[in-house]
Amino acid sequence: MVFASGVLIILMGIAMKLFPPKKINKYYGYRTELSQSSERAWKLAQEHSMKMNFNYGFMMLAIGAITGYLLVLGKQIFVILAIELLVLMPIFTFSRMGATQKYLKEQLNNRR
Repeated sequence: MVFASGVLIILMGIAMKLFPPKKINKYYGYRTELSQSSERAWKLAQEHSMKMNFNYGFMMLAIGAITGYLLVLGKQIFVILAIELLVLMPIFTFSRMGATQKYLKEQLNNRR
C-alpha cells in the first residue's frame, strides 16, 4: 500500500515538474491559503511541493519495499497493513504538507 502510494506521489512530482501550474488556480497544484496569497508564494509552494513529492515518494517506496518483503515472509500481515494505513500514510501526508508550509513561511518572512 505504501509502495503504491509512493509511486503515485512520485508521478505527481513528475507531472508538476513537466507541467507546473503557472497561475494561481483552484484545480491543480499545491493549494493552501498561504500558497495562494501571492504569485511569489504560489511559485515557491509549487517548486517546494514538487521536491517534497519526490523526497517523500522515494521514502515511501523504500518503506513499502521493506513491508512488502515482510508480507512475502508471512510476518503479521494485518499488523503491517494496519501500521501502513493508520500510521505511516497520515505521517507522510501531513509531513509533506507541513514541510512546504514551513518553507513558505520562512521564505515569505525573510523577504519582508
